[in-house]
Amino acid sequence: MKEIRIKHYSPAEVSPIRIREFLLAIHEDYHAGEPCDYDPVPYSEKLAQFADCYFAVDCESDSVVHGGVLGYCNDLKSRVAYISFIGRLKSAGAGLGSQLIQRFIDLARERGMNRIRLEVAKSNERARGFYDKFGFMFVEDRGVKLLMEKCL
Repeated sequence: MKEIRIKHYSPAEVSPIRIREFLLAIHEDYHAGEPCDYDPVPYSEKLAQFADCYFAVDCESDSVVHGGVLGYCNDLKSRVAYISFIGRLKSAGAGLGSQLIQRFIDLARERGMNRIRLEVAKSNERARGFYDKFGFMFVEDRGVKLLMEKCL
């Protein structure tokens, strides 16, 4: 397996096309043949404009993305950060998701955030267990999704 490094991109440093390609690659890897439950075009444009992105890329080439976490650490009034998307390709191997979420947690702390929130599908027990390991707690039932929060 190639060596992977995690690279940070501030808002507006990564193109919406690159984000969209990443989102669709993750979707295809885990939900092949199923429709997305979001429109990837406006979603990727919003993320590109406002989100911090950590991408796990090949050491030799930034163009090969194995995983990423995208979220917002810019609400200085409420001091709440939001993870909008986290995922890794199945081929990326174990531990990459942990490295990615820890980078985002560290960024939120550095920026003075008090909490991090995210939504997760109720049916995704694996992801819910992953977030539990990082101290995220159930906050609210939102139908097919759950709102989880970590205090910093």
